[in-house]
Amino acid sequence: MTDLRGLQLVVSTVDCEGTPAVCVAQSAGGRISGRGVTIAQLADLLSKEVKTPVVDRTALHGRFDIDLSWARERAPAAIFAAVREQLGLTLEPTTAPIEVVVIEGRR
Repeated sequence: MTDLRGLQLVVSTVDCEGTPAVCVAQSAGGRISGRGVTIAQLADLLSKEVKTPVVDRTALHGRFDIDLSWARERAPAAIFAAVREQLGLTLEPTTAPIEVVVIEGRR
């Protein structure tokens, strides 16, 4: 079992295997919410909001119910603060290798 001490993450009770349609997350208007969300899915949504890749280094497994909100006009700084204050997680700027797809034309 994953150790969640110090985190404000809510372990989801939704059966994502039996009813996958209810295990979705969405981002709109300064808010990310969802049921049965993996940390990888959260990282993907955060990437879109902060407009830079977000890499999951939490080692947290399982699914969580997420309700994260921030002042849209102050993003991305507000997103960093909201993740820390509302989920107990930290977004840290760093460098990491990322996978890149390159499209080249024929000559």
